[in-house]
Amino acid sequence: MGLAGISLEAKDNPGWAGSLVDADARRAAAYATLELNGFPAWLADLARAKPADVQGVLAQEMKAELKRPADAPHFGVLQDIARADKAITELMAPAVLAELETRPDLPAQMLSPAIDAVLRGRRAERERLKAIALARFETVNNPAAYSLYIGAAFAIDGEAATQAVFAKLDKLDPAEQPALVQRVLPHVFGRQFSDEQHVVENLPLASLERLVRLAYQTIRPENDNVHPSGEVYSHDARDDAEEARSAAFGRLVNTPNRAGFDAIMRLTEIPEFPVPKERLLELAKERAEKDSESAAWPPAEALQFEKSAETEPSTPHDLQLVGLRRLADMQYDLHHDDFQQGETLAGLPNEKAVQKWTADRLKLKQGRSYSVEREVHVADENEPDIRLRAKVTDASVPTEIKVAESWTLEQLEAALTAQLCQKYLRAREVRHGILLLVHLAPKPKGWPVKNGKALTFAEVVAHLRRMAITIGGSSEDAPQPEIAVLDVSQFAVAKAAKVAAKATAKQASAQRARTAAKQNAGNAR
Repeated sequence: MGLAGISLEAKDNPGWAGSLVDADARRAAAYATLELNGFPAWLADLARAKPADVQGVLAQEMKAELKRPADAPHFGVLQDIARADKAITELMAPAVLAELETRPDLPAQMLSPAIDAVLRGRRAERERLKAIALARFETVNNPAAYSLYIGAAFAIDGEAATQAVFAKLDKLDPAEQPALVQRVLPHVFGRQFSDEQHVVENLPLASLERLVRLAYQTIRPENDNVHPSGEVYSHDARDDAEEARSAAFGRLVNTPNRAGFDAIMRLTEIPEFPVPKERLLELAKERAEKDSESAAWPPAEALQFEKSAETEPSTPHDLQLVGLRRLADMQYDLHHDDFQQGETLAGLPNEKAVQKWTADRLKLKQGRSYSVEREVHVADENEPDIRLRAKVTDASVPTEIKVAESWTLEQLEAALTAQLCQKYLRAREVRHGILLLVHLAPKPKGWPVKNGKALTFAEVVAHLRRMAITIGGSSEDAPQPEIAVLDVSQFAVAKAAKVAAKATAKQASAQRARTAAKQNAGNAR
């Protein structure tokens, strides 16, 4: 009757919880613990209006439940807290964590909902839980308990948890390692027929790759369970481990961009890796095909493209490709257009003038694809030389322009890594950028390197492109820089040759004039 009465009042009066005195708030919270299928929906409103009263009642119930013997019936309050509205879980997470800290020997059936409740708490409680989980994973001997602890650590910090797993494996005999991996892996990547949501935070690609290799090394496919079709079987821990191994591998091969492709290719280099090399190469090809796909065109785009031969890129990747194509067109036009401007560009006095000229030419070629912005401020007052911005979305591509011969190789490397990637490509939604190298005139001594040799301009470009590939493949959300080139150095060479030829001709003419003068003077005598 009490539950029904509160439910009716909560339905009819949205502000009911705030009007309660403390005693009535505590009584309502106590009624809520009697609900058979989790807490009633109105408890979240009560927790927001009377947090201290609700916390006191639920904490008392939780402590009473934790004091009961492991084999005695439990009230389910802790499980209800873990699955409750976020307002309730965040309110109770500090109290649950305090109990977890003082009870290192909680049985697994109580430890699991306690961890789940704290994982849904605020960042401060999650960080404290991470420290506890990592420490107890190392010291607790109960496999059911340490598996739950390491699963919690992965949910908070996958990189730290990966290091803890390998540190514990190093202390075990090789024969004991498969058992630990078989227990741990399902708590990280999930189990079949489970409704648990396994979200691993801060799991770098390098850590994921280590876990995939470990999974296939210890849970060998040739030892997998065989379940004949049409026969009933009981799902066991080995089946869970096999499912988790497949989930880890699937996460790796579905890692986007260059990072995912490179990770798959590294697996092909492992001798006797259980997945056939042919299959890995096929997956790598599929990964490259997916990454090369442009965003879907809206219905009218095909007609507009037929009319203008131009697209309207909507993603940073597509916009970057358009920018690279425009720069490639400019490079061709500088040399082969009827009104080629190669000599004009080669004759510009400094880098600032080159940047303005490039921005102007890109603006002339923008069409319906993008707009050009000059020196737009970003974080820490940094200014990319040019920013291409899509006209149909907020996608943008910062472009840094360098006159190559004005800089050393180390400075050009810094322009790629420190300037373009670390400054302009920091934002998660702005990961694609262009470093444009403009080569106005030959550099007689080239670009010296540490071994005493000097690189040509072509070698500098190839070197920076290799660096860009490495950066793009370093992680799944790494910056994706590209190197573009405008090379008009041959016009400077031709101009220098013309000047030299003109000077030579002038000297020859002067010499002929002097010789003729001498002959005329001799004839006169």
